[in-house]
Amino acid sequence: MIEDLPDLAPIAAPLVTLAIGYFTGSLVYRRVKAAFDETVDLLTTIRDAWEDDAITEDEFSAIVEQAGQLADSLKG
Repeated sequence: MIEDLPDLAPIAAPLVTLAIGYFTGSLVYRRVKAAFDETVDLLTTIRDAWEDDAITEDEFSAIVEQAGQLADSLKG
């Protein structure tokens, strides 16, 4: 068994690197997607408030809340 280890080394290193890259990429993708979704929600809220050329207190509160959620998702 131990004598087979040198034969596995050239195969194991790329496989371990691939697994680490896949895992890291998956985590980064989820974080970026969450931040993007929060950005879209914020911009949608701003657009809805902008449509009637008058931002009410409720609309302003919604914008501030969405901006807070975006900041939280960017912090991670």
